[in-house]
Amino acid sequence: MPAYVRVNNWLGVIIRCMKTDKQLYAIFAAQPEWIFELTEQSSPGECEMKSVALKAIDQTADGVIVPRREASELTVLEFQFQDDPEIYARTAIEMALLQQQHGMRRVRGMVFFRYSSHDPKTEPWCEVIQSYTLRDLLERLAKRKPDHPLVAVFQPVLMTSDSALEARAAEFYTQIKYSELESRVKSTLEDVFVNWLDSDSSP
Repeated sequence: MPAYVRVNNWLGVIIRCMKTDKQLYAIFAAQPEWIFELTEQSSPGECEMKSVALKAIDQTADGVIVPRREASELTVLEFQFQDDPEIYARTAIEMALLQQQHGMRRVRGMVFFRYSSHDPKTEPWCEVIQSYTLRDLLERLAKRKPDHPLVAVFQPVLMTSDSALEARAAEFYTQIKYSELESRVKSTLEDVFVNWLDSDSSP
């Protein structure tokens, strides 16, 4: 297959929407600073997560964290919950296009895998793009801050027993509902939590 055809195939699927993507992007769009708290990375300060049109290829990157301070770097997010050997190549292409569109502003990429076995560790991109296993991050956050709203909303991920989750679902929902978050953020988390309880679409 010619190289340009392979590149076009990658670009055509830069953001692969799985059944969990909508909820995951909703959570971090409501509170993008949580990405840095979850990964224990330095926060760029006030920021927002938005969709950015990639003009060169007529595609949209759905998970880009844009700090208000222009000196701070952009962050490209990808959630990958199935095997995909091209995830790093697509993310690298997306990062390059965003950097071109933003005056060569610094860009970093983060890929969140459901399980470590999903990580293809593609060189050299795996040395450039930060990768994480979402469950591991959530378990560490639960140890550091057991009352964190993210810990509550992701209980359908963390708890392995359906009966235990059912028994404590009201407790976790209450933890979200009566948190000190802004009402719009609480509403988003409540909706996601209920959606995950009512379906098989939890990560």
